[in-house]
Amino acid sequence: MSHYQAKGDESLKNRPTRGEDAALGKASVAQEGLFNEAFCFLSRVPWDVHYNGVNCACFFDMNGQCIDNPSLEGAEEYEDAFSSAGAGDVLENMLLVYVARHPGTMKDVVVGWYRNATLYLEEQYDPQNGNLFRAICDIRNAFLLLPNRRDFVVSMGQKVFSLVDSVETRSLTSYIAQVSPDMFDDIVISLEDGVFVEQATPEDMTELIHLYEEDKNAKLLPRIYGYAKEWSLRQPNNPLPWDRMGYVYLELVKLDQALEYFERALSLDPELYVFVA
Repeated sequence: MSHYQAKGDESLKNRPTRGEDAALGKASVAQEGLFNEAFCFLSRVPWDVHYNGVNCACFFDMNGQCIDNPSLEGAEEYEDAFSSAGAGDVLENMLLVYVARHPGTMKDVVVGWYRNATLYLEEQYDPQNGNLFRAICDIRNAFLLLPNRRDFVVSMGQKVFSLVDSVETRSLTSYIAQVSPDMFDDIVISLEDGVFVEQATPEDMTELIHLYEEDKNAKLLPRIYGYAKEWSLRQPNNPLPWDRMGYVYLELVKLDQALEYFERALSLDPELYVFVA
């Protein structure tokens, strides 16, 4: 059994609100021993990393966890870090910093980070939603900066993943400790609040669901939800969009929300063969 599978849901109980945790994060992130200060990792992501999870799912709430499977193309440093740490195939209490190319200045800047993250040498399988990942942290430890507050420049060259030494790690942790709560963007905790609404045909949605079913890519779920949401606004008495929204929540292992949508679909058509069946 992997560390992830054994972790369970205990850490998710009684967790603070996002606003409470932003303040908590500022106060606690600089405390000694919260994460390994010998080195950290930089991972390149798109500038619009928070585009409802579609381009990159690393800041998307996956049942109380944030997970990522960073691109390791040509990143021998990733393996070297595990060897240097002498930690086998698991690194715990790590700082994973996300970097993107600023569309205005064209410089690499910090856009967010995982603190107290667990990193795995090999891909892990998330049995709850069928995704592969190498990095995972509690959602309380995932921080995304607002686009207009992304101004801390780092150097990654052309790399997509990079190991950072202790000197630069201390520079990063010093910067992170000074970030104020009003600089944070919201993690997409609720699809209702965070997803865009986009019109599509039922055929488009069916095709997208089939595409998702092929590899269980969580980045597609917000788009499926967006299609279904728009459809439900146009045809509120049609059970199918409600059923599709229930399907998305079911895949995110948010069973209470999924049941609400499935019940709405069945109330409109008791004979409907819903996804939950």
